[in-house]
Amino acid sequence: MAATTAAGEPFEGAPFAHLGELLPDGAVLWAGSSMPVRDLDAWLPAGPRAIRPLASRGANGIDGVVSAAMGAAATGAAVTLVVGDVALLHDLAGLIAARLHGLAATIVVIANDGGGIFSFLPQASAEVPGAGLPAHFEELFGTPHGIDLGPLVAALGAHHRVVGATDLRDALAGAIAAPPDGVRVLELRTERSRNVALHREAAAAVQAALAPLVGNQAGGSR
Repeated sequence: MAATTAAGEPFEGAPFAHLGELLPDGAVLWAGSSMPVRDLDAWLPAGPRAIRPLASRGANGIDGVVSAAMGAAATGAAVTLVVGDVALLHDLAGLIAARLHGLAATIVVIANDGGGIFSFLPQASAEVPGAGLPAHFEELFGTPHGIDLGPLVAALGAHHRVVGATDLRDALAGAIAAPPDGVRVLELRTERSRNVALHREAAAAVQAALAPLVGNQAGGSR
């Protein structure tokens, strides 16, 4: 984790690494589809707190993610949702429901201007001109929207703040500890191709750290 943020770069796995330390007992940690739920699997640390991870999965996992998290908030649980910008835009009505019903929650938006998971998949580097790749990768898979989220979120009654790598943890701590006076949206802006590189650097660092342990186990089994 430290290696990916040493240069002050925003990393999409960072919210989960921080939330594992910050969320209270009984909190609900909702992960959006595609990359957020995968980053939860990879970066949420084990700990003594009773955190309940939830996610909307399936063919239509992007549908209603915000509304589902707000439904959890309606039970009185402390809810934090980590969601991509496309999924947030797909369900802005969930913020309206939160305002109408006086719900409180923290939302971390991974704002990478599109569908970040596709940058990890083979089509991101495919040379198939007949299928429009790579020339139309952004149009077909990246789907950049170019929308400024702040005014939309504020118009629907939520607090909004753009955060970076250096102030993300403090912003999360403040939002979680704040009085339950509405939805607080923290926008972490990332760059899709750079995020792929950071994930691969992190995976290589983990592999290097585990290599001696794996070697010792293999030697002990002979």
